[in-house]
Amino acid sequence: MKIRYSKHAIERMKERGISRNGIKEILLKGQKRGFQSDGSIKCVYSKKAEKITVIYYQEKENFKIITAYKI
Repeated sequence: MKIRYSKHAIERMKERGISRNGIKEILLKGQKRGFQSDGSIKCVYSKKAEKITVIYYQEKENFKIITAYKI
């Protein structure tokens, strides 16, 4: 699994307290909620009292993280 991050994703992750290890866990354990209109994938993961959403593109085992946020 190779994970790359957009500049926007890195900024938002820092701002929202989401780690790179957290992103990997979400990609492995989260629920895919389908494709967005631009072809990206939405993945939601619940851990304890919070839900985290990651928007990304995937090509085989390569992931490009677009953004991440807490719900």
